[in-house]
Amino acid sequence: MDEQQTPDPAPRTGRKKPPLGALAGLALIFGPLLLAVGYQKSGVRDATAGEPAGITLAELTGNGPGENLYVDLSGFRFGEHYVIEEGAGNVWTGAWVYLFAKGDRRNPVAVAHLFGGGEKGIRASMRRKSIRGLMSAKRKPFGATVGRRLRKSYPHLKADAEMYHIKQIAERPGGGTVQALFIAGVVLSALGVVLMIAAVRKRTTPGRFQGQ
Repeated sequence: MDEQQTPDPAPRTGRKKPPLGALAGLALIFGPLLLAVGYQKSGVRDATAGEPAGITLAELTGNGPGENLYVDLSGFRFGEHYVIEEGAGNVWTGAWVYLFAKGDRRNPVAVAHLFGGGEKGIRASMRRKSIRGLMSAKRKPFGATVGRRLRKSYPHLKADAEMYHIKQIAERPGGGTVQALFIAGVVLSALGVVLMIAAVRKRTTPGRFQGQ
């Protein structure tokens, strides 16, 4: 009677674990990135701790922003043209627009960086009569990329034209958010270092010699 042979079981196939070096690289990218975002939000939180100073565009032109750079700016007119920033799915994440003195359509005094609420929220901000945000301490050149795009609609402006910049603060960052960003950044950065050391040791560990 012939013996029936049982076929060898098929080898198991599964997902390969990502190498330690790749995991370390990701942690070392996102860790410092979270720390940078946390640092930026911490600076905004500190700068907006007090009440904003009310200031008109005419006062800004004549006397500068003063010591308190957290301001409620009024007495201006939004320019007709703007440059939008888009995220995933073409969602509006921000917009740059010039601010003019009333009755002047040629010489912008400041440029505003608007945020919050997608396209609907940003368009609503452009209909308001004031902007709450952080003002630059002095006039400075506009950004090369965005400024060049915006100047196409105002060809009479010089490329090195200096003006005040105001960054809209739609909402003051919470202390818990800032703390969470710092903690996550530190943990990821430390994890990245540990994984990188483990990956280096794994590469440099000699294999066992198997004799006959």
